[in-house]
Amino acid sequence: MSKRSIIAAFTMAAAIGSTLLFASPASAANVFRCPGAGSDPGSKCTKVIGIDPGSSLTVRNGPGTNYPRATGPWSSFPNGATVELMCWSTGTPVYSYDIWVRLDIPAAQQHWVSDYYLDTGYVQNVLPHC
Repeated sequence: MSKRSIIAAFTMAAAIGSTLLFASPASAANVFRCPGAGSDPGSKCTKVIGIDPGSSLTVRNGPGTNYPRATGPWSSFPNGATVELMCWSTGTPVYSYDIWVRLDIPAAQQHWVSDYYLDTGYVQNVLPHC
């Protein structure tokens, strides 16, 4: 292998490594078009992540733990559940992360969850501010 080939291979490996190392959270996000025939073509969904086995993600009526728990069929979601996203706002920090996401659920009350438990990456690049 020539010196030029070695340098080219090293340069390529360094470029790939730095891209992986410094990739933005949004590039690692798992936000996707919501499945289902009734879904808006522009809708965005993601999965609930990081919930302890046997537990579920509590849904709130506003962007923070100081808001009451939501009631009804959308009051909590298990790990791996798909949720439809509407917009984001700041609220009570969860593990020092203060971004909350409003879920797109057709109901009279608002439904919010901490983005800490959603596979959105940098949600501000994916959703509008509420």
